[in-house]
Amino acid sequence: MESSGTDVFRNQFETLTSSVVNVVPVERLNEVVGKHWAPPMHRGRRRRRRRRRRRRRRRRRRGRRRRRGRRRRREEEEEEEEEEEEEEEEEKKKKKKRKKRKKKKKKKRKKRKRKKRKRRKRSSCSLHLCPCDLGSSD
Repeated sequence: MESSGTDVFRNQFETLTSSVVNVVPVERLNEVVGKHWAPPMHRGRRRRRRRRRRRRRRRRRRGRRRRRGRRRRREEEEEEEEEEEEEEEEEKKKKKKRKKRKKKKKKKRKKRKRKKRKRRKRSSCSLHLCPCDLGSSD
């Protein structure tokens, strides 16, 4: 009739411990299983790790496959080098064009500024009651 919380807990604990079969000490665990001992993992994490392992294996296999076709690889490398050289040349041309364009823009900007300065000088003197006229009248 006494069903306090501790009794219920004790009963559950006893059922748990009685259900555990063939307990192996931690030192012998990796001998038994053939793997390094690690605490039991969350299922999702385990899945992720498995996937990662599979991916690594696949990558390694792919690498091995590549090693077999040496001639093909050499040809591909030569083609890549040629492409890279062409790209570098194009890049140089683009840089040159960019530089030219920049120079042109700079020149135009200078021209514009000069024009503005001249216009300002002209407009200041053509004003009604110009400050330079007032200065000269005194």
